Amino acid sequence: MYNESYIHEHKQRQMEPFWWVTAFLFSTLGLLLGLTFIIGGPVLFAVYMKTWLLLFILLIPLGIWICIALTRVLKRMVWRNRHLSSYRLGRNQITYHTWNEDNKTDSEGTISFNHIQYVVASIYLIKDNHAYTKSRIAEQVPRMALAPVLYIVYEKNGQQQILTVPFYMDTAINTWLQGLKENQIPLLFSSLNLYDMEDEERFQSIVKGEKQLPFTFEGDWLKQAASLNKEWFSQMEDTTLPEEDNSDEEYQEMMRKEQETKKVHFRAWLRAATRVYPLLIIGSYISIYLGESHIISDDGVLPGLILLIISAYLYFHFQRGHLRKSLMPRFWVESFIICLIHSMFAEKYGTIAEEITTGILGASIIIIVIVWIPYLFVARLRKA
Repeated sequence: MYNESYIHEHKQRQMEPFWWVTAFLFSTLGLLLGLTFIIGGPVLFAVYMKTWLLLFILLIPLGIWICIALTRVLKRMVWRNRHLSSYRLGRNQITYHTWNEDNKTDSEGTISFNHIQYVVASIYLIKDNHAYTKSRIAEQVPRMALAPVLYIVYEKNGQQQILTVPFYMDTAINTWLQGLKENQIPLLFSSLNLYDMEDEERFQSIVKGEKQLPFTFEGDWLKQAASLNKEWFSQMEDTTLPEEDNSDEEYQEMMRKEQETKKVHFRAWLRAATRVYPLLIIGSYISIYLGESHIISDDGVLPGLILLIISAYLYFHFQRGHLRKSLMPRFWVESFIICLIHSMFAEKYGTIAEEITTGILGASIIIIVIVWIPYLFVARLRKA
């Protein structure tokens, strides 16, 4: 099918090696963590025969869930990287070979220019742009980016069909639009978010010609897209756009809001971390003192659980204005690191200190099972 000479070939990109290795390593570490949760409790209990170690059995369901979820993620990553859609623009036809991730099937065919009715050019949002864009070391690549997409409407066996050809932030679309223009194929523009629609909804919107603006390609899509977007909004009866607005400004505003949100979340986290984790360390030393004074038992995780539940409540409370579910695993990881470091330094304080900090470290592992309790408590208080 690809033997005929062609003008341009457009292929779906593989993930950049750095991001592929990074994602693979983190997924592998997550799998190891899940396996540790599954077998760690029984192994520790068999070795040390301490009753409180049975609490680690509570982590087995979580470990199973982590392993299943990350296995699916890895399979999806490998599948995406190995099944890349490709499109070829010929002198009198378009040849394609596409893959459907949902049902893991492929489709290939050839579309003669004589059967193409028109082409709708639009834009879509690349959500993982940084992972598929080549960049130099320390070069900032936006995580999200607006890129062009072509919807080629053609007739096959008496029925209208649509081929979606998504592009990246490069000049490849210029070659395609120029080739379509030279073959006198009508070009239309739409600022509707067609790409994220369901297949049937997208099909109906395109074939009905809803809110589509005819245009003539002028040689540079990136320059022309802004003016087309402005003209499109101005001609839509139920949509208005201030004269100074355009797609680039909308994108920049979206990125600015995203960066501002990240800064706000970071400041809230920093405020919580600088207050909670020093208290966690102080609480650990108080637990050691109480253990040495024989006020509390030095064998078990109960003191650690109480200390960590209080710390979790304060952690969520100080971030109550920006409360989100991702804070629960974040607290779990951060508190585990703090407890691990503290336990390393506590050995020099004697056997009781070592037992207490080991119990707190164990509590920091199993706290993930109940960390949702202080989270929901803070969430409920915020709504009250």
